[in-house]
Amino acid sequence: MIQLYGGSGSNRISGGSGDDNIYVNYNSVNGEIVDGGEGIDTLTIDFTSNSNSTDVRNSAMYNIENIIFKNVNSNYIYINTEQLSSLDNVENDYVGTYPWDALRLNIYGDNGDDIDFSNFKNNNYRTVSLLGDFDVVDYSNNITAYPDSWYQDEYNKNQVKLNIQSLNDFIGSSGDDRIEIQDSRFDADLSSGDDTLILNASSLSGNIDGGEGSDTLTINYGFTDLTNATILNFENIDNGSNTILLTSEQFADLSLDGSGKVYIKENGVITGTIAADDFSGTILDTFEGAGGDDIVSNIHTFVVSGNQADYTFIRNSSTLTLEQTLGTKIDGTDTLNNVLNIQFADNPELYVLDDAPNDAWTFVNNNDGMGGGTDPKTLRDALISIDYDKQVSLTKNYSGDSDIFVATLVPNSPYILKDLHQAAIKLILRWSTLKQDNSLDSVR
Repeated sequence: MIQLYGGSGSNRISGGSGDDNIYVNYNSVNGEIVDGGEGIDTLTIDFTSNSNSTDVRNSAMYNIENIIFKNVNSNYIYINTEQLSSLDNVENDYVGTYPWDALRLNIYGDNGDDIDFSNFKNNNYRTVSLLGDFDVVDYSNNITAYPDSWYQDEYNKNQVKLNIQSLNDFIGSSGDDRIEIQDSRFDADLSSGDDTLILNASSLSGNIDGGEGSDTLTINYGFTDLTNATILNFENIDNGSNTILLTSEQFADLSLDGSGKVYIKENGVITGTIAADDFSGTILDTFEGAGGDDIVSNIHTFVVSGNQADYTFIRNSSTLTLEQTLGTKIDGTDTLNNVLNIQFADNPELYVLDDAPNDAWTFVNNNDGMGGGTDPKTLRDALISIDYDKQVSLTKNYSGDSDIFVATLVPNSPYILKDLHQAAIKLILRWSTLKQDNSLDSVR
């Protein structure tokens, strides 16, 4: 056995045929080339008790079986999944009692890597963050399980967790897991233990099973659509002050905790609360205010409880103030912005406010390939569902209407929609040219 020490700057360190111990300073490991050679070789990265970070991703490690993080003190380490998976043992020598001084481990995945933590020997990490794309995350060995020797208070316990940016499947441990996920489409089986799954996304699609124990799903996003998720064995859904969207079945089955609002989606209609609601959709949504002074934007249809004669309208550019002055008056005064239609109780036909959304880019970004479930929306579905080709016809619905479009006037070709502000001159020239050569056979 030999002991090798790397100095500052980029080095090439090669071990022999024995069981070698190779030591590098946190400041010199970046760019290091380390080859342990034959035998069982150990690489020790020494943080020298300084609050610094080290990036191992640019280092080349060959024939290294073990890695040790030494003299940890509020440090960060950045490493690739491939580098970790090649190791037999990963050790962290932090022995302090304060969680804020423990190691923060940042692991980078690529092209849907699988990862498990079976080669980790300690559970003394403050945070483990999975950055990039992962396929299966197996957390059967929970390396952020809060140690009994650490300072015991709820605030610090809540900070110690696994963070995941993107994944397909999650497998939990038999202990108490705490996981925060930014992805919106994944499956999860948290197994046993009192687990907490924190969702930081605007929607959730997948099968989410809390397993045995007392489990909590925490919603951290301002508005989260849960209607495309199957949620099982969670004893508590904590949405805090955030708004969540549920199906009627979910509302009946789930145990809800939080001061935030709960909207219900049934037969394609999102129903708000009897209080004042603030809802912004994807321009395909139908929203029913259900009472109160609501602020609603970017939806296809706004549903009210009364007859058309019960309401007064005040238009200010793209904003419409709708007040129920007769009848029950439960709808109060609603403010509508970029809302295409109103559905009154006495008329099955929609009352058209605008023939197209004002913000075309938001419309495209919100609806191209999104929607969740087994049949996600495509942009083509979105266009068809609002009869885009028939309704958009150079119509100016109000002063300042910005959704005026022009279609290419070539027979049997797809419509290409452009902002009139950018294409008005081209329209005039095209009209003149087509009229002269008699190739114009329809104007829509």
